[in-house]
Amino acid sequence: MTNDNSPSPDDNTPEAAEPAASRTLRHSLRERRSAAKKVLHLDRRVPRLDPPVFVRFKPIPSAKIDQLNVQMSKSKDPDKTAVMNARAVAHSCIGIFEKVDGENVSIDTDHPDEDWPVFDGRLAELLGVPDTGRPEDLVRALYLTDGDVIKAATELTTWSGYAERDEDEEFAGN
Repeated sequence: MTNDNSPSPDDNTPEAAEPAASRTLRHSLRERRSAAKKVLHLDRRVPRLDPPVFVRFKPIPSAKIDQLNVQMSKSKDPDKTAVMNARAVAHSCIGIFEKVDGENVSIDTDHPDEDWPVFDGRLAELLGVPDTGRPEDLVRALYLTDGDVIKAATELTTWSGYAERDEDEEFAGN
């Protein structure tokens, strides 16, 4: 009697030598990881705007946060906290949208089939503000207060797992 899950003598691949249950678990893990990556984003409402506008974020890498922290420590700009937080928000922005009849749609009603706007010249035009070429200026234009910008960046970094990394580092070795 043969086992249908056993490798054939001609098959010398590592997967062939692996038990069927292990292959199934690994395949399942790959599928679960792939599915999770497809929805790995955070949608946050921009405060104070009515009707609501949302920003979709991807996770911000800890290396980017570290880079922004170094820039902030060297900056003499009195607005450095708001600027660095705005840079974090701009860096992780996938797009800016609104909801119409339960559907996520572009805030650019003249070009609804294009990608959602991000913090660039297209958004400057939609906001009716000058395009300075600095995405952080557009973040501060969309969010009406620096406190709202800082809150958005805090939510983003916490969701990205950065706050947990800081806690782990702080208590390491204790």
